[in-house]
Amino acid sequence: MTAGHEIDAGRGVATSPAVAAARMDCPVCGSAHVRPFMTATDNGHLRRTDISLPVHRCESCDIFFLNPPPPAEIGQQYFADAYANERSNLYYDDSFKERTSRLRIELFGRYGATSGRLLDVGCGKAQFVEVARKAGWDAWGVELDAGACEYAREHYGLHTVLNGTMSHAGLPREFDVVTLWDVIEHVPDPVDVLRQAAERLRSGGIIFVRTANIRSWTFDKHRDRWWAFGSDHRFYFSPASLGKAMTLAGLEVLDVLNREPAERPDKHQSKDISETPVSQGLASVGRNPAKLFKSGRYIQNLVRRRLGAWKYGEHYETGIMTIVGRKP
Repeated sequence: MTAGHEIDAGRGVATSPAVAAARMDCPVCGSAHVRPFMTATDNGHLRRTDISLPVHRCESCDIFFLNPPPPAEIGQQYFADAYANERSNLYYDDSFKERTSRLRIELFGRYGATSGRLLDVGCGKAQFVEVARKAGWDAWGVELDAGACEYAREHYGLHTVLNGTMSHAGLPREFDVVTLWDVIEHVPDPVDVLRQAAERLRSGGIIFVRTANIRSWTFDKHRDRWWAFGSDHRFYFSPASLGKAMTLAGLEVLDVLNREPAERPDKHQSKDISETPVSQGLASVGRNPAKLFKSGRYIQNLVRRRLGAWKYGEHYETGIMTIVGRKP
C-alpha cells in the first residue's frame, strides 16, 4: 500500500481516502459540472431504510454517484454479512457462482484469451478463481474480507487468493486477464482502480468489468425504486461513463455485452405493459373492458421506452452490462 490510501471494504482494491463532505467536482473526469439528480432509497441487499441516498450526476461524463458517499462501515457490514452466509440470497450460493463462472470463462475465448494468468479483483469466496483454475488458468484473486479468503483456502484449497489489494507483494507482476465482477460500483475511486488493473495487465491483456447500467429501461421504469440503488453502491455507470473511466485509465473499450440472459436463464422477467403489442392490447380490452383504464399507462410507458431507446441506443435494454476492454 502507498501512503495516502485506504482499503475499500471487501473488494480487494486500494483507493483514495474517502471524502465525508459532498464533492463539487466529478470523481471520474474532474468536471465542475456536478448537479444533484435525485434522492433514492436503499433498494439493494442491505435495505437501509434509515438512509436516503443523495444521487448526483456529472453533466460532462454522465457518471452518477452518491454525494456525499455513505460511511465506510456500511460496506464492511455488507460484505461481512454476505460472505458469512447470513443472508439467504442466490447470488452468494456456491453452485450459482460456479455455474456463472463457467459461462464467464467460456466468454474469454471470444477475445483470444484461452489460457494464461488471471486475476479476479474483489474475488469474494473465490468461486470464480476455482472454476478458472479447473479450466487450466493460473488463477489468482485478491479480497479484503479475511473470512472470505479463509473460506477459499479451506473449501477449495486455494493458496493464490490473497487477503489484500492489487498492490499485494505476493501477486505475480503481470496477468493476461483481469476481472472485476460487480466491484467497480463499490469503490471510492473507479478510475484509480481501473488504472491499477491496467498496470497489472500485460500489453494486449483483456479486462472484464460487470456492473448495472443506469441508462437502461430497467432504471427508467423504476427510478428511485431501481434495484441497484444501495448504500453499498457508490457509483452508477452507463456504457458511456464506464467507457470514459476505462479510457482515462489507459484501457481501450472493445465491447458492451448483455450477459444476463445467458447467466440467468431462470430469472423471472416481468413483462412490462409497454412490451405488449397494440393488437394484443386491443384484444385483451375486448375480453376485459376494465383494462381500458390502463391505456394511459400503456401509452406513457411506450413513449418513454421508445424515447429512451432512441436517446441511449442499443444498450438501453441492457440492465446489467459487461464491458470488455484491452490494454494497448
